[in-house]
Amino acid sequence: MSTSRRGRSLAFLTAASLVLSLIFISSADNLSSKEPLPPGMEEIMCSPEYAHSWWGAIVLDLDEDQTLLAINPDRMFVPASTTKLFTVAAALDMLGADYRFETPVYARGKIDSGGRLKGDLILVASGDLTMGGRTKEDGEIAYTKGDHSYANYGGHDELTSADPAAGLKDLARQVLESGIKEIEGDVMVDDRLFTTYQPPMQSELDQYIISPIIINDNLIDLEVIPGELGERFIELAAQDRGLQCHLQRHDLRGQ
Repeated sequence: MSTSRRGRSLAFLTAASLVLSLIFISSADNLSSKEPLPPGMEEIMCSPEYAHSWWGAIVLDLDEDQTLLAINPDRMFVPASTTKLFTVAAALDMLGADYRFETPVYARGKIDSGGRLKGDLILVASGDLTMGGRTKEDGEIAYTKGDHSYANYGGHDELTSADPAAGLKDLARQVLESGIKEIEGDVMVDDRLFTTYQPPMQSELDQYIISPIIINDNLIDLEVIPGELGERFIELAAQDRGLQCHLQRHDLRGQ
């Protein structure tokens, strides 16, 4: 990493893995550190809910070639979702913190004096991960403690307040401002940036798609609002917030 951009360069990897053991081994007992842990971190690591878990972490000062923190550094872990730390860090280092994805839209055909495009409108997917769908008014990215992408795993999942179709709406506004009011051809998405990937589905939890264009994390959020016991549910709502979707309703009763 470039020290001119980020000052002292650090590398960090952390993982937690459950072990089938009745013996609690405190992470603090397997800790070597030249700097104190951040406030509250050790308290979380030693809390009862992680009594049968292992924590692992390594923090390196790449400039000084020193290990600042090591928790169970020689223990093997399944990296799971922490693998993304490497890809995200590589992208951040290569692109920089100020990088912004640009998604161009092209008109293929002539535009007459009435604003009618005699041809196709083509959106070229650029790999933008949010397409403006998580951007708050202050420009920061919105997130919750329980992201909707983990809804099928159970737990407390929340939707962000941002409009998942915000990026598409902004592009549509720009198309209108360019003078196009009607399209005789097709509205197309050029997704040739890379091949869309969907892993082999071992269960319903594996149903995700990695594609050059991503709207609302490639998900449709459904919310079932229950009624009283024995009565019909109050509502089955598609939380598309701008994405067009039609639902087939069924008569469900609480039991």
